[in-house]
Amino acid sequence: MSAKTQFFGLIIDMSWQLAITVIVPILLGVYAGKKVGAEVALTIVGLVVALILSTLVMVRVYKKANSLPVPKLTEKERAAVKKSYEEDDD
Repeated sequence: MSAKTQFFGLIIDMSWQLAITVIVPILLGVYAGKKVGAEVALTIVGLVVALILSTLVMVRVYKKANSLPVPKLTEKERAAVKKSYEEDDD
């Protein structure tokens, strides 16, 4: 499997994990708050839990992405990148 395919797989994996780690704690906080009568407080607790969980997901994916192999550029590709940087300086 190529590094590009692995990277896109990682991005897709991260997106559904973030969706779950944000939506579930907030909804649970709202639901529990309505049951107990402390809707605002438990919603805020759900938001804090969602923030912590989403940070953990992003850190884990960041570490995994940094362990992917970096593809080597050919001399022609390297020259094209260098040329594009020189054009950006103008």
